[in-house]
Amino acid sequence: MGTDPWEPLSRYRLCDAAVDRIRQMIHSGQLKPGDRLPPERDLAERLGVARSSIREALRILEGMGLIEVRPGAGIFAREPSEEALKEVWANWLRRQREQVLDLLEAREALELRAAMRAVERVTPEEIERLQALVAEMEGYVACGDVSGIVRCDRAFHDTLCRASRNQFIATLNATLYDALDEARTSVFTVLPQVRTALAQEHRAILEAIQKRDFPALQEAIAFHMESFRRDIRKAVEIAQEKGAENG
Repeated sequence: MGTDPWEPLSRYRLCDAAVDRIRQMIHSGQLKPGDRLPPERDLAERLGVARSSIREALRILEGMGLIEVRPGAGIFAREPSEEALKEVWANWLRRQREQVLDLLEAREALELRAAMRAVERVTPEEIERLQALVAEMEGYVACGDVSGIVRCDRAFHDTLCRASRNQFIATLNATLYDALDEARTSVFTVLPQVRTALAQEHRAILEAIQKRDFPALQEAIAFHMESFRRDIRKAVEIAQEKGAENG
């Protein structure tokens, strides 16, 4: 998405694209609870879609609990409930499943290469940074702070890839993580029970790095990636079950 959050959408699946655009604006804080959205006609013009697509998108968003349509007053962003958030992220993941799994496969190959280099080149300061991030992640897991968990997850793997001393690996990893940000938020929101396991997996990766044990590190990273793939599939199943119930 460009700098203008209301830039016209592509022609592919316009209703879903409109839902995702407005959902992203609410999730990112560009639209805060109580903020009034543009009228339906203006939304259609700004996003470059037919009013019928906007009307359907607003119906979906209202069903998700992300907006409130007040007759005679307008359309307003809402503070979604925990259940509404789970449904939003599960539906997003269901639509993006194949792309997310492809990105995860690429990230696994890249990170295993980074790990092979990092075992040889990681500094004591970087190990201390990884230790601090695991401890911080465990704190966020304990209080259920999904955004904090996602930040620590990102920082941990960024640090690991930078320890490879290969700038291309670090840059590619950052690009892949940007693409997977919403997938991680989706999984950790829809499946709160996986958060503890996530912290444990990062601690296993850390311990292998501390011992400079590449076979153990390779095994820990592969297990971590496979766990995430399994969690994605589980979250998609939940979305499909809810869709069948609502249908």
